[in-house]
Amino acid sequence: MLKKKLIAVIGGMALSLSIVGTALAAPNSDNSSETNKQLTQVRQATEKYHDFKVALQNGYINTEEVAVSPEGVMGIHFVNPALMFDGGVLNQNQPEVLLYNPSNDGGYKLVGVEYYVPAFMTNEHPALFGHPFDGSMLNHDLDPTKLTGAEIQNPLNRHYDLHVWLWHANPAGIFAPWNPSIKIK
Repeated sequence: MLKKKLIAVIGGMALSLSIVGTALAAPNSDNSSETNKQLTQVRQATEKYHDFKVALQNGYINTEEVAVSPEGVMGIHFVNPALMFDGGVLNQNQPEVLLYNPSNDGGYKLVGVEYYVPAFMTNEHPALFGHPFDGSMLNHDLDPTKLTGAEIQNPLNRHYDLHVWLWHANPAGIFAPWNPSIKIK
């Protein structure tokens, strides 16, 4: 039940979670040495998650859905509810979501991370690495055609997110939500 609810709440992390590599991400486009230093720290902190079983042991839940759009691929979201709903606390070395691509052997390849803040948990537009999050946007499990304008704007129904392509180069940019270089297998 919890897993189904999480998939419903988080399952829309990509507007319509539908379908999802391994190379280091391209350098940060702003070439800020501080940002690149921070990204190196995140790579070190998340390197253990190349083994998706470690992610599961650390509280991440596989949503089992792959996110695809005409703009590219996001991957399978492994979400950590404790981090997602921790009051909007951001810790660069503890991303709320891990992004995986299915591998040929039935496992998963880590391609990136995602930071996630429910809109009702913040009064400010979140930012990390000197980069603002995308959003606020409607939680993707919600159908805007079935909501009133007030429901669409309600912070309980909205979130902010920031994708960081640490483990698979993204020609659209390291902070772009979609990665056109990932191919679905």
